[in-house]
Amino acid sequence: MRAITTIILFLALQIGLIAQTEQRERVDVYVMSVDSILETCQEVPTYCGYYLNELHINKNGEQWRAVGQYHKTVKFWYTDDPGQIDEEEGKPVSVLKVVEVTVESTYYDVEYFFFDNGELVYYSKHFEASDGSEDTEVYFDGGRDVYLQHEKSDGSDNISPDFAKNCLKEGLGYQKLFLTCF
Repeated sequence: MRAITTIILFLALQIGLIAQTEQRERVDVYVMSVDSILETCQEVPTYCGYYLNELHINKNGEQWRAVGQYHKTVKFWYTDDPGQIDEEEGKPVSVLKVVEVTVESTYYDVEYFFFDNGELVYYSKHFEASDGSEDTEVYFDGGRDVYLQHEKSDGSDNISPDFAKNCLKEGLGYQKLFLTCF
């Protein structure tokens, strides 16, 4: 009986890992596709079917008290004016991609949020400071994280247990901010 239970648990784990891998592969294809399209949009200044709004914080580069150099840019890529979308048509009112870049005297930080049909599906962060760097990726499915990878240049992998939940919250916050701009 114990052997059967062990086999069932092993098979369930394997099925879960396969599903997780398939979800990550779908998201990777989606992210590469979106990035490819948006890269073309940036290179060719004609209509490409996607729009870009930018929010600049401290654009003129004034020194911030106790921080020094500080500048943040948030880019919102989207496909249609949310004010023109009829939600009853089944089209999601959402942003497609959010890029947040923060430059401070002591560090550089870039975060990417990718949305598909109004849901956050991928989060990525690259952080660089004089004492090292770190990279983080989180894949989401249906509002919950399915995979998290975190690497630090010093070899440690300390990360808050609520990190993925906070990424989701921040992504939804950016989505709300975007929608309030219209």
